[in-house]
Amino acid sequence: LKKVELESFIKSFLLFFISLSSVILFLVYQTYKKDLHDLKDTLFAQMQIASLTDNHIAFKKTVVDKTDDIVQNVFYLDNKEISIYFDKKDSNNSLLKVAYPIASLDYDEGLIFKKSLEIFLKSLVVIFIISVLFSLYSLYPYKKYLKLTDEFIKDILHDFNTPLSTLQLNTAILKKKIDNKN
Repeated sequence: LKKVELESFIKSFLLFFISLSSVILFLVYQTYKKDLHDLKDTLFAQMQIASLTDNHIAFKKTVVDKTDDIVQNVFYLDNKEISIYFDKKDSNNSLLKVAYPIASLDYDEGLIFKKSLEIFLKSLVVIFIISVLFSLYSLYPYKKYLKLTDEFIKDILHDFNTPLSTLQLNTAILKKKIDNKN
C-alpha cells in the first residue's frame, strides 16, 4: 500500500472499529447489569423458597425477634452476608433470617463478569476482522481511482515526450548541419 492508501485504510479502520466497539461495549455493559439484577432476583426467590423449606444448604437460617427497624422482604447487606427477613409461619413475634455468604455472592458476580468480558473480547475479535475487511473494501474504489490517475498521467507524459523527443532530435541534427557549415 502507498502512504496515502495506508492513511486512508487506517482512518476508515479506526472509524469503523471504534464506533462498533463502543456500541458492543454499551450492549455488553447493559447485559452485565441485567445479569446482576437477575442474579439478585434469583437469589431472592431461592431465599424465599429456603424460608419455607428445611433442606436448603446454601443459606444459613436463624430466628430473630421482630422489631420495628427490620423491614421484611428487603435485602440487608453487611461485610459477611446478604440477608432477608421473612415472616415465621408459626410465630407472630419472630422473623426468619435467611442469609447468603458475601463470598458466594462475590463469586457469582465474578462469574457473570467473566462471562461478560469473554463475550466482549470475542466480539472485539469479530469486529476487528470485519473492520479490516470493510476498510479494504472501502479502499478498493480509491485504489482503482489512483490506478486510473497514474495511467492517465503516464499517457499524458508519453504524449508530451513524443513530440519533444522529435523536436530535440531535429534540433540536434540541425546543430550538426550548422556546425558542418552546410
